[in-house]
Amino acid sequence: CSHPEWSFETVEQQTRRQKQKKEYSKKKSEENTRCMVTLPYVKGVTEPLERLFKKCNITTVIKPPKKLRRPLFHPKDKLDDAVKRDCVYKIPCKTCKKVYIGETGRAVRLEEHRKEAIYTRTQKRE
Repeated sequence: CSHPEWSFETVEQQTRRQKQKKEYSKKKSEENTRCMVTLPYVKGVTEPLERLFKKCNITTVIKPPKKLRRPLFHPKDKLDDAVKRDCVYKIPCKTCKKVYIGETGRAVRLEEHRKEAIYTRTQKRE
């Protein structure tokens, strides 16, 4: 072979280093992988459970109790689909089996699709 011996040694060393780095990072990620459990907050019960899980190296996430306000309160009014802009949308047609998928910078074009569906049906009949 016409390649110098040192070039083969260099490639072998680089390959070995890359393999060692991969093995090291795999070991590190396995060490950092921990179990996690989500608990609802119940006064007097959640804290002892959290301590118990911590001893077993299990991360706990505590959810606050549900309040009546949460399902009733919406900070923003919902927008009507016809007024939404700059979005990707999927509209199944009620008259045919087609699905209209689009992205728009203007309002969603429901009326345009409806007209196009009617026009297509009339063209097929002729």
